[in-house]
Amino acid sequence: MENLSMNKKIGLGAGLVMLISCFLTFIGGTVDAGPFGSIDWSYTMWDIANGVKEDGVEILKGDALSYLYLVLAAGALFFTWTDNFKFARIAFAAVLVLFLIQYFTGVNPEDATKDNPSTAINSEIFDHAKIGLWLLLGSAAAGGFFSKE
Repeated sequence: MENLSMNKKIGLGAGLVMLISCFLTFIGGTVDAGPFGSIDWSYTMWDIANGVKEDGVEILKGDALSYLYLVLAAGALFFTWTDNFKFARIAFAAVLVLFLIQYFTGVNPEDATKDNPSTAINSEIFDHAKIGLWLLLGSAAAGGFFSKE
């Protein structure tokens, strides 16, 4: 095996963590169900991309743009492994830019209408943030910083 530099090891770790974070709990919380107690809910990035249906009722509408997080994470990992640090840095930065775009343009549940439904990533996401979100953002920032020769 080749001799890996410290930056490459950190970049590979960040890319791997970013890819794994898409399958960890991304957002979640507890909803008060009145006399029935409370209901815990949580979604991964994979759930956000596919949508969630329970008993035939669509709880979370699928967001195809969320698949881009998986593609960018895999791309960042691949480009770091192949020593193409310029494209790896672009992939890490694209994750952060995509998140910021969705954060500022996402529709909150109280502002949702029939023509403009609520999105999972919106300005209230940090109220329900779980480990997947923090790992995604942290590893994207670390990977972008350490993607150099």
